[in-house]
Amino acid sequence: MLTNAERPMTMAMNSHGDQDAADVRAAQLIEGVVGNAWATDASGKFTYVSHAMLALLGVTLPDLNSSPEDDGLGWRRMIHPDDCQAVVAAWRHSVRTGDRFNVACRMIGAANTCVRARCSGQPLRDNDGRIFGWYGAFIDGEGPSAWSDRGEAGAEHERLPHDEVTASDVHRKTEETLRESERALRELVETLPARIWCTTPGGEPFYFSRQLREYYGFNMDAKDDADSSRLGAILSATIHPDDLEKVGKLFAQSLATGEPYAVRHRQRRHDGVYRWVQTHATAMRDVNGQIERWNGVNYDIDDLVSAQESLRAGELRLQQLIDTVPAPIWGTNAEGEPSYINKPLQEYSGISLDALNVPDRTRLASAIGGAVHPDDAGVVREALRHSFTSGERFALKYRHRRADGSYRWVDGQAEPLRDTDGRILQWYGVCLDIDDEVRSQETLRARERELSQLIDMVPSHIWRLSPDGEPIFFNKRMVDYLRMDVADIATPGRSRLQALVSAVHPEDASGFEKALRHSLATGESFAMQYRLRRSDGVYRWMSGRAEPMRDDRERIVQWFGLCHDIDDQMRLYSDIAEREARIRRLVDSDIIGIVIWDLDGTLIDANDAFLRMVQYDREDVKAGIRWLDMTPPEWQEVHAREEAEELAATGKMQPREKEYFRKDGSRVPILIGAACFDGQSQQGVAYILDLTERKRAEEALRESERSLRELVETLPAMIDCA
Repeated sequence: MLTNAERPMTMAMNSHGDQDAADVRAAQLIEGVVGNAWATDASGKFTYVSHAMLALLGVTLPDLNSSPEDDGLGWRRMIHPDDCQAVVAAWRHSVRTGDRFNVACRMIGAANTCVRARCSGQPLRDNDGRIFGWYGAFIDGEGPSAWSDRGEAGAEHERLPHDEVTASDVHRKTEETLRESERALRELVETLPARIWCTTPGGEPFYFSRQLREYYGFNMDAKDDADSSRLGAILSATIHPDDLEKVGKLFAQSLATGEPYAVRHRQRRHDGVYRWVQTHATAMRDVNGQIERWNGVNYDIDDLVSAQESLRAGELRLQQLIDTVPAPIWGTNAEGEPSYINKPLQEYSGISLDALNVPDRTRLASAIGGAVHPDDAGVVREALRHSFTSGERFALKYRHRRADGSYRWVDGQAEPLRDTDGRILQWYGVCLDIDDEVRSQETLRARERELSQLIDMVPSHIWRLSPDGEPIFFNKRMVDYLRMDVADIATPGRSRLQALVSAVHPEDASGFEKALRHSLATGESFAMQYRLRRSDGVYRWMSGRAEPMRDDRERIVQWFGLCHDIDDQMRLYSDIAEREARIRRLVDSDIIGIVIWDLDGTLIDANDAFLRMVQYDREDVKAGIRWLDMTPPEWQEVHAREEAEELAATGKMQPREKEYFRKDGSRVPILIGAACFDGQSQQGVAYILDLTERKRAEEALRESERSLRELVETLPAMIDCA
């Protein structure tokens, strides 16, 4: 198998890269050519010389390229001094112009032997017509002879056996060698997997390679036509009608100017199918620069064209997709210069790619200056510079100018596109409009601040627990009450919850912890009154409550609690309870009748003393008893009016005597006083004293006085009372 340095011709003839077997066959043919093959790169540096030629010259491949002048012309040492200047000039001319190289010279070989040879070469061109190498052959014109350098004084440079070899012998041997070389080269060309053709200087074809004949499916002679040129007939038969004019025009132009011919067109195969091919041709010139013939090659690029068309179609679909994506997308080259702006971004910003072309300013600078808020431009520029330099991902939120001149917040992101070796080829980015989100977040933060202030202003202690009961937040009022924050209550060996429980009154701590842990375990609400130690050591009563907050799966994510200082209420309730106890003792003593009433006249409650007084029981109270029903007619109007007015005006009624009907219809004299409850005038309490015994005593006294008066009236004496 040929090494890379040994197969320039093979690579030139087959743009698709042949199989190893083809390389081996080509190498065998090259080595078998009677002339000695060689190849160079585009600059003229030898990349291959046949083994026979290296052996003849007694050098290695590197020897041909190294020289004291470092001009890559080490092979000058192998050229006879009298011929060297002309050979070098001809070679430099060919390398510079691309003209065919063809010279005859004397070469100095191993053991100072000298041979006459002809060296021919022509350029290798790529699909675009650019020279990427040279190939050719040395043709030995006569056998070797001894040669020596006799110094600078005009000594002989060579000794040739002119007496033994005539000029006709040399000419005959050269012709034979050329014919043999041509035959070998033709055999080589026939085996190469490329469609090669040759024409006269006027463009008439005279050679088609086997591959080209098989591709067309006809013999070159079959296209001879008395009414038209062979070239015209072949073009008409093989070129697609839509490409025929272009192909003929370009080839005619090359024939007229001598410039290389290169065209891409569709060519008809023997089965009638048209396939895309790339055709190249260059002129072969003689030593005088006259065109001797045109050598051309056709490469089948139909698969490549199909792939390119598919790629273009894919790119078009991708372009349409990118332009329909509801997101502004941009791209830059590897250095960070903008190279693409999709349609949504152009409409959003009002900036096109062409608009970024400003004299003395980079596209990137124009883009940042025209699209980014001035307050954010420096940060965006620095972040992009860092990403383009380091290859790291770009991500930044900034304000982007819209086409109407307003600025909106965007989330800018970009990622590099790399090749298989990790080199950055392109940057692609997107600008996602997040203005509504940013404004919502700002509103949310403002509300959070307001809520935080509100929570701190609420006259209650607010706290928050984790799902397992660890305190995670105290509001300011609770922090001030305890003189410690959540972070301050954690101590080694004791949890935050235990620290919080330690602030509860020892008599309440056990119940507090038990109730709270029960709620944590069951998820039930927590509610309890307990005493909590203030920072000054004073315990005050608190009314504590806590509720769990759950996620959408009903899992508890945290607990919110509140404890309200009810110490003053608790003391008030204690006083009220004590007074109520005293009143209850008075009520239950049955010394006087006590009634709880409503202003509409309904008796709400009464003690046993009153019920005995009027001969009613508690079932009657439940059924409903009214003052008016118990009041005799002569007392109803005046006393009802006076009592109502007095209670409405003063909230109390002075004691007065009146009578009530008992349940059996009899009357009972009473002394009644009343007062409204504090804070309301619709209900109150009445104190009722049974005057029956007093009335009896009064009646007995009156009876005694009456009897005494009658007695006095009957006495026979005058009694004077002073």
